[in-house]
Amino acid sequence: MLSLPLQLDPGSSLADTARFFADDPFLLILDSAGHHRERDSRYSVLTSDPVNICRIDNAIYGSDPFHTLRGWQQTLRSVVPPDSPGLPPFCGGIAGLLSYELGAAFERLPQPPVDAFHTPALLAALFDWAIVQDHLQNTLTAWVLPLHDAGTERLDWIRRRLQGTSCQALHSAAPPPA
Repeated sequence: MLSLPLQLDPGSSLADTARFFADDPFLLILDSAGHHRERDSRYSVLTSDPVNICRIDNAIYGSDPFHTLRGWQQTLRSVVPPDSPGLPPFCGGIAGLLSYELGAAFERLPQPPVDAFHTPALLAALFDWAIVQDHLQNTLTAWVLPLHDAGTERLDWIRRRLQGTSCQALHSAAPPPA
């Protein structure tokens, strides 16, 4: 089950907190810059150092680009039931980007003559932790999902990082299992 959340200094901003994770792989900040309301723009989220990564550079017609992500989704459902009361909308999980070129997996599309941006068709990561700022409650909370046996280690890793202790990433970003 989900570990108990770690309440952080509510006087800290997520932007200030991000500096402790700035050198981590796949630093992700979902910033709610809008006027904070109950339903929209309530939360901002910071996470990094995913436990797994799925990258597809070029989509192939007829392939299933979401196979790995569906497996991750099943894992997440076994750890945190959908619509769990009291949880923010993201306290770890799957985040990433889908490019227009991913459509080539579903329909035959002409290939552009030049790929000026070198953006992958799909780049997603599975994160086992997040620091969530609740703008309405004025809280800053670290959450850890028990996706492996290192849940307590991850919480300690977050504490060390927030104290400014230099340490290596807890997990190396490995390619998804076949």
